[in-house]
Parts: sequence; structure tokens; C-alpha cells
Amino acid sequence: MPTQVASTIYLHIGTQKTGTTTLQTVGRENREALAARGILYPEAPGTTNHIGLTLYATGGLGNRDLMRDAGLRSPEDVASYQAALPGRLRSEILASGCSKVWLSNEHLSSRVRYVEQLKQLADMLRELAADVRVVIYLRHQPEYFLSTYSMMVKAGSNKETLPPQSEREYYYNYEKMLNVWAAAFGESAITVRVFERPVLKNGDVVDDFFAIMGIERGPDLVIPTGLNPSLDARVLQFLRLFRQHVPRYVDDVPNPDHGDVAKALEAISTGPKFRVPAVTMQRIATMFAPSNARVARRFLGREDGKLFAEMTYRDDEEITQLTTEQAVEIAAHLWVYKQRQIAELRTHRRMRHGGLAAGG
Repeated sequence: MPTQVASTIYLHIGTQKTGTTTLQTVGRENREALAARGILYPEAPGTTNHIGLTLYATGGLGNRDLMRDAGLRSPEDVASYQAALPGRLRSEILASGCSKVWLSNEHLSSRVRYVEQLKQLADMLRELAADVRVVIYLRHQPEYFLSTYSMMVKAGSNKETLPPQSEREYYYNYEKMLNVWAAAFGESAITVRVFERPVLKNGDVVDDFFAIMGIERGPDLVIPTGLNPSLDARVLQFLRLFRQHVPRYVDDVPNPDHGDVAKALEAISTGPKFRVPAVTMQRIATMFAPSNARVARRFLGREDGKLFAEMTYRDDEEITQLTTEQAVEIAAHLWVYKQRQIAELRTHRRMRHGGLAAGG
């Protein structure tokens, strides 16, 4: 076995919609400040989001979007990437002089579902560090579904995202998910945190994760806010229907006609968030209550089996439906947004050409 080059690796695996974008941006924007604290946030598996870890574990199977994001176009590209990643990561750790390494990719928890895949990842990481800590944040499944719907539409989906229909669904069944990770890394290597403000340190996921790594935020650290905002219900419906006519990708290549539509819509996304009937929310909560109780007892030592705070769901507000008038209003906003972009581009070009003429 090659000589280990770090004392501890903190492997943050999500789940999705639990502050992962914020954490990853903190890692990217504070590399120097973190290194001064002895923690490396590496670039070898990805500049911000370490998607290379999921590609390493799965060989790209079922992850064409991640392959595309990593600039990999064929199975041969992925195989070469897999072969090179351990050495690249080792070299980066050695060059940093850091004793601790922070890795983060939420797709690990949702897309890497087989023990054999995770054992391959575990073997690679254990050759780099004496101790590998797997950190996962869990969100109550009813709220997780609502956030997932928004995330899927923003990511490019043009289809309805249905609530979980069975307790066996891996994406929502945290017991099944953690069983796989415990089998590959060992149960003692798993740190389970609940994504609820009252139980997070200072009510903040950044402070909470920093505490796990044994550091605190300081004035030298840049902590972003307002990242990856959720779109309101009517804007989500508009965007999903819009993509049925203008998809985000065509033949697995970004569609130039699509542009930054989701970002343009954020400015007017001020209405009620996407909701489903209270009976649906309660059904989801009830469906996963038994497996959640087993997770609470096994991984958190909670004898009462309470993983999440008690919630009561009510139909206090009418569920928002997109009207024709609202759709026209949103379309008008997009038109103005794009016209302003075109005007700014023309102004920039005139100034640039004028400067070149004056300089010539």
C-alpha cells in the first residue's frame, strides 16, 4: 500500500438540498484560508463540486450529465480519468502540506448505490489518509421532496417529479442509503447530522460542518449567502413547460437557444413556493417513519427513535397554479431581460471598437 499522505479525509456526501452548494462554494472561495488551518479543499476531483468522486466510483455509468460537466465524452475518457485521479489527488495533498482533506459531492449519496462501487472509492481514499470520515446531512423526506422538485426543474427537467411511491425508494430511504455506506466504510466512519436549524451549530450548516472538522469560521473566511435559491411555484411551472419547447440540452450538448433562463427567472420568483396537499406530505412522513426511527437509534443513539422534529401539515394556502396571464407576464420579463443583455453587449462592443480605433 502506498504511504498515506493525510491524517483525515472528511468526505461530505450530501444529501442534496442540505446546504451543499453553500458548503462547496465556501470550500472553493476559501482555499488559502482553509489551508492555513491545515485543511485542503482540492481541485483534482472538481473545482467546486467534487463530481470526479462519483465518476470514479461508478465509471460514469448512469451519469452522462456529470461526464459532460467533467469534459468526458466516452467510456475510454472515464477510464483514463479513473486511472489518473488517485495520483492527481495524492500529488495535490502532498503539495499542500495539509494534514486534513475536505471532499464534497452530494451525488455520492444519491447515485452511488452499490457496495462494490463504494468499496472502490473507500480503498482509494484509505490509501491517502489514515482516517476517512463520511459526513451526511439528512432532511425530513416531505421537505426533501419539495426541494427536490425545485432542484430537478432548475437542473433541466421538463417533467413532473412525483412524490415517493414506496418506502423502498433509495433516494428517500436513508436507512437503505446508510446501510450501503456502512458496509463499505464501516459504521463507525459515518457521521449523521440532521438538517434542522435547532440541531445545527449556531443554526448554520457551515458552522456545523466546520465543527466536525475541528475549526471555526473567522473574519478571513468568505461565507456566501443566497446561493441556489428555490423558484416559486408559478415560475417553476413556467420553466418546466418552457423546457418542453426549448430543452436545456440537445444531444447531450448545451442548447445555445436555452441560455440562462433559470437565472433570469430568479428576479421575479417572489411568490409562494411549490407545495403539495397536506395529505401528500403526511403520507411521505408516515411512509418513512419506521426506517427513520431505525436510523435515529443506530447512528445517533436516540432511543426514542425520533430522527426529525414533529411536523403538522395543513392546507393553509391554496396551491398555486400558473395562469395564462402569469405566463404572459413571465414571458414579458424574459423578453425585457434578454433585450437588456443585448443592449449591454452592443454598448460593450461599441466601447471596445471605439477604444481600438482611438488606440490605432
